[in-house]
Amino acid sequence: MDGTTRGLPLKSIFHFLKISQLIIFLCSFSPAQWMPNGVPVCDTSANSGFYMLPEIASDDSGGAYIVWRDGRAGNFDVYAQRIGPDGKTLWTRQGIPLVQDSATQWYPRIISDGRGGAFIAWEDDRSVVHTEIYAQRIDRRGQSLWQLNGVKVAETPGLFISLADHEQGGILVAWNANYGASNDVVVQRLDSMGNRMWPDSGVRISSRAGAIYAGDVVAIGDGSGGGYVAWSEGEYQFEKLYMQHIGADGSLLWPSNGIEVAGGLFEINVGMSPDPAGGAIVSWSNMTSDKEFVQRINPSGQRLWGSSGLDLGDLTGGGGQSQTGRRHTKDGKGGAFVGHSRWIQRIDSTGSKVWGDEGGTYTTVPSNFSNSIQVHDQRQGVFNFWTNYGPSPGLTDIYMQYVDSSGIPRSGPDGTVICAVQRDQDWPDATTDGRGGAIVVWDDFRNNHGALYAAHVNSVGIITSAHRESSDPRPATPHLLQNYPNPFNPRTTIEYEIPERGHVRVTIYDSLGKEVSELVDEIQSAGVHNVFWDGRNSQGERVSTGVYYFRIVVDDVYQTTRKSVLLK
Repeated sequence: MDGTTRGLPLKSIFHFLKISQLIIFLCSFSPAQWMPNGVPVCDTSANSGFYMLPEIASDDSGGAYIVWRDGRAGNFDVYAQRIGPDGKTLWTRQGIPLVQDSATQWYPRIISDGRGGAFIAWEDDRSVVHTEIYAQRIDRRGQSLWQLNGVKVAETPGLFISLADHEQGGILVAWNANYGASNDVVVQRLDSMGNRMWPDSGVRISSRAGAIYAGDVVAIGDGSGGGYVAWSEGEYQFEKLYMQHIGADGSLLWPSNGIEVAGGLFEINVGMSPDPAGGAIVSWSNMTSDKEFVQRINPSGQRLWGSSGLDLGDLTGGGGQSQTGRRHTKDGKGGAFVGHSRWIQRIDSTGSKVWGDEGGTYTTVPSNFSNSIQVHDQRQGVFNFWTNYGPSPGLTDIYMQYVDSSGIPRSGPDGTVICAVQRDQDWPDATTDGRGGAIVVWDDFRNNHGALYAAHVNSVGIITSAHRESSDPRPATPHLLQNYPNPFNPRTTIEYEIPERGHVRVTIYDSLGKEVSELVDEIQSAGVHNVFWDGRNSQGERVSTGVYYFRIVVDDVYQTTRKSVLLK
């Protein structure tokens, strides 16, 4: 041999091979990224000194979407990032902007779209006249699915957004529209393509002169194509709690300006969740009596738990609900978890307190805590995250507590610290990981500028390795997959999965909400099931071309709907 191969010296080849092996090793070495004190979501010195106010939603794959207001360009913009189940950020480092516009966009809200993506709404100042509400839908790659820079939700001004998913694949958006003399409450429905389904100006459900404050407008779907909105309205210390039911066509089903829920004063911190009968469970703080209350309202507007609601107990000691619904979470069994001060109470569908008179205690510390946020573990327990304020600046930390199905705290009497690095950590938000755990994000000032960090927890504590997650692949709640084929002719397959044995009903509805055919009505075991629909109604007659909805209901509590198109 002459010491060469194809003109290259052997020494060079050996050197090249060693470098290649090192590169392959480094590229293939992919340790889990979750770490003590959190992993960075966005940490750039361009964000200096202000709160980024993160919001988070599940990506339905064990990870999460995170949005925030970002000031790196000099004015506020809305940015987003996706974080995977292992703690790795999946999009461009430091996040991606949702709007390419020189005006201010801020205070975003986000929810899962149920198909691996997310819906986002925000306050937008691109109009020179007033602030408006815009929205966008993104997929798992961060691509915008609606028009560039978002769609305008309505031709009205808007502040203080509440965002909720709609059972037909779109969203409900409610907000305060300030017209000067009055502070109206307005709601709009957008379909899955971003089209307005109700009037261009939205549906005005209140037009009183009283003030409406941040965090006191809440919207949810009603399971029948419409929705509920609850809001607190009135001058400071004279606020009253109201509700309205909106039909699928945008009509008001209750009296103009809504119904009073309790008739008290200084009723704020509104939370709401759906009940299994098409109504709603609503909670609020009565600051006159310093107590927390909860009420169940049926679709006709009747109060089911007494005239003034169920008294949950004292609010003394801090830990207040500083954001809409942050301490009100549906329990997956027709009731709700509702927080008040240092406690969390579970209320069942009959209005009974499941966890004793006061509820489960998530900390014994009597004060110096706030910004609590609750997350259902998708089983029978609940996580609580909060800000714990130290005796001096720079000692503010994020804590968590897991309260099990019996109302017993499992993370120590005062919880577990999530992040205890120097300087302040504040304003947590959290979402389920779909596997019995939760992902939490917060504002972090450890590096002397505004940043966002995130952590992963389960009922045991903080996860610092992806391999500590549960290996159980079953969903925590029933899951209805999209039918296939879709569109279809003459028949289609509907696949669904249930986590445990239960009574299952699968029903077909037309676009007007009329029942067409019931495909399943029986007790089924846990696992994956398939059912076919041949385009016929319950009388065996072929139905016409059009849009149809498949709905699964399990144990009269869980329900999910998918849309399909029948072609001829």
